[in-house]
Amino acid sequence: MAIGEESSWLSSTAVLAQRKASRQVSDIVRCCSGLSGNASRWVHPEGVSVGCKAGDVPDEPRQWSAFEYADLMEQGLSGGLASSFISAPDKDAEVRLCVKRSPDRKEFLLTTEDGANLLLARLNENGEGFSIFVTADGEPPRALGPAFTLTSNSAKDRWTLQANICDQCESRGRRVCGSRELLYISHYTEETGHGSQGQTLCMDVELPAISQAGTTDIWCPTCKRQDAEQECLELTTRRPKWNARRKTLSLDFFGRCSLASARNFQLAVVDKPEKVRLLFGKVGTDQYVLDFQRPLSTIQAFGAAVSTSVWR
Repeated sequence: MAIGEESSWLSSTAVLAQRKASRQVSDIVRCCSGLSGNASRWVHPEGVSVGCKAGDVPDEPRQWSAFEYADLMEQGLSGGLASSFISAPDKDAEVRLCVKRSPDRKEFLLTTEDGANLLLARLNENGEGFSIFVTADGEPPRALGPAFTLTSNSAKDRWTLQANICDQCESRGRRVCGSRELLYISHYTEETGHGSQGQTLCMDVELPAISQAGTTDIWCPTCKRQDAEQECLELTTRRPKWNARRKTLSLDFFGRCSLASARNFQLAVVDKPEKVRLLFGKVGTDQYVLDFQRPLSTIQAFGAAVSTSVWR
């Protein structure tokens, strides 16, 4: 083969290689662009839909969406974020947050006072509870799914808040995690003896106890036996008092609440109404403040507030 012919052959080979690489890149782009929503930023094998079960893996969404989940882990957005919402604040520290309700009352967004998004509670399709997502800007990552669930009975007067994946199971490297229960909520109406204006919407909550060493009791059947005793703390609604001059029930919200609402409430230590541990009050159209202290955590305070969506 002559030198000129060899140069021509090498040139044509390089062109063919370049075209082949271009086709491969185009195929990858088409595969990624075919995924809807925020999933377009994630990598997933061709022909396998987002969040579907692939292979012999446990019935657990993180295993189903392994590619998306790995990508989120690289971004620092894995399940460890949820555990930060379970921990109670330091003793005597007060946390002040805001809650924004959607006009259709199907979503509640928890934010900091500066407007940074923290948690999003979204009403389930059956209307019997809420899925709660760890979120930032826009839609929460689909591969992670809801971090918490708030479910009710048919009468909507008993609620249970749980973490879908137990952070203690995760820390131990267990392949199959339990679900960690975080809060039991009971709603009821109490008569105060002042006619129709003397009815008070009340709430009692039970939550895992915190020891003197600062550790929280773990309510997870995988971490503990099914019949293991659960150490709990109890909080109850701080009752309003009858104002004879105004002929109405009134309750001091310490300047934090500016509008009347059936959903305004406070939680205090049982038999110690002066020890207020949570305050939820309306300050604008579909806007509320949420202040809380230990022993409540961020997700427990938010769950209690969201459960009042059924109060009228």
